[in-house]
Amino acid sequence: ELGIGDRVHLPGWRRDVIRFISISRVFVLTSLWEGLPRALVEALAAGLPAVCYETDGVKDLLSKGGGKMVRRGHIKEMALFVSELLQDETFWEKTSAEAKALVTEEFDIEFMVKQQEILYHQLLGSLPERTLP
Repeated sequence: ELGIGDRVHLPGWRRDVIRFISISRVFVLTSLWEGLPRALVEALAAGLPAVCYETDGVKDLLSKGGGKMVRRGHIKEMALFVSELLQDETFWEKTSAEAKALVTEEFDIEFMVKQQEILYHQLLGSLPERTLP
């Protein structure tokens, strides 16, 4: 209806997401609830400025830069910020650099999974508390 079918694609479940990230200019996340969205972490690590609805996990990352959080449901505000990023190369470069700087080793997937495993073992009583980093 909007005539954007040649520019907007919804490919469904994919195993080659890194390919899409590598050719993208902006990451948009419209989830209404999030813990710590791995997709956002991966996008930021790749230097993609992010525009996301303001949710708990998103706040943990974007409160220091790398993109913008908008109130849930504020689609026009989201679209305006995406447009601004795409039209202003200097602004995009600054936001991209902020995005890359946000993702430190504490967000590394292997590190995070290891921390979860340790926590689960502690909860089950199979590891002493002192092993949690």
